[in-house]
Amino acid sequence: MQSNQLNLGTRWRFQASADALFAFLNHPLAFPDWWGAFFLRAETLEKGDEQGIDRLIRFRTKSLVGKELVWGYRTLAVVAGRRIDLRISGDFLGDAQWLLEEDGIYTDVIFEWNVTAEKTFLKDFLGLRKSAIKTNHRWGMEQGRIALEKELAQAGRAGNSVGIQELLLLNDAPLDASAVDASAVVPQEKAKGHSAGL
Repeated sequence: MQSNQLNLGTRWRFQASADALFAFLNHPLAFPDWWGAFFLRAETLEKGDEQGIDRLIRFRTKSLVGKELVWGYRTLAVVAGRRIDLRISGDFLGDAQWLLEEDGIYTDVIFEWNVTAEKTFLKDFLGLRKSAIKTNHRWGMEQGRIALEKELAQAGRAGNSVGIQELLLLNDAPLDASAVDASAVVPQEKAKGHSAGL
C-alpha cells in the first residue's frame, strides 16, 4: 500500500429511517449549513441528473493539520435510501461510499473513504503522523454525527444516535478492535469509467 493511502471507515447508528438520513446525505450543497464545524463551503461544478448522478461538487473543509482542504466528488451511483457511490478528487483522489441499512427502528450509516493524499504537505504529514490523519477523519465524522442528530431532532424525526464506530483500516493497521463490527462492512463496488474532474 502506498504511504499516502488512506482506507478509513465510520459507522453511525441512528434511531431514524434510512430515507430521513438519505435526504441529508444526498444533498451535499447543504453540508455547510448543518455540518458547518467541518464543511466550510460547497459549490456545484456540474449539476448531474435529477438523482444527482454525475454531479460534481467541490468542498472546502477544516482540518486539524492547520490548513483548509479543497476536495470534492462526482456522484457515480445512487440507490435511494440505500447507497451513494462517489469518486473523490482534489487534495485526495479515490473512492468513497455512503451505505444505509435499516435495523428495526435504527439505521446504520456506513461511510467508506479509500483515497490517496495528493497535496505535498499531506503526503509529508502522512509520512510522519498517519495517526493524526485518522484523528482528523474521526473528528470530522463526529462533527457530522452530532450535527445530524440535532437536525433530525429539530425535524421531529427522532434521531438519537448510538455512538460512532470506526470500521476499516488505516494503512493496514487495525483501529480499535473493540469497535469493529465486521458484519456491517459491505465491500465497496468500484465504479469505473468516470473522471472526477476537479
